[in-house]
Amino acid sequence: MRGSLPTRSVEGFVRWFSSGAYREDGEECLRRVLAEVLAELGVPGQNLSFDRLRTEVECSTLELRGFEFYDLVSPVRDRLLALAADPRVHTVLSASAQEVARGRVGTALVAPHAAHLLGNPVSP
Repeated sequence: MRGSLPTRSVEGFVRWFSSGAYREDGEECLRRVLAEVLAELGVPGQNLSFDRLRTEVECSTLELRGFEFYDLVSPVRDRLLALAADPRVHTVLSASAQEVARGRVGTALVAPHAAHLLGNPVSP
């Protein structure tokens, strides 16, 4: 979710967001979006399950950002790793910690926010 709020509304927004009312939670959203992407790749995405790893919140004078990290634990994980290892598949990549830190897997770019995956785990 991305948007702008006046400063006076931030506290109410955080309260609403934390309540979980009238919105998908992180796991529901991830399940829906990943199933859509997997369908495009021809990989069945049924029974996707995740372990929640941690939550990180960044706050500055201009921005409040929250990240939720999950590990894919369903059998689809093994299928994705097999696709990433297949040289004929160019739509799925597997990246090492060094590649994430460098921001590239070969000639492919790794989005900067992926670096959060390398952070020290903290309790959710």
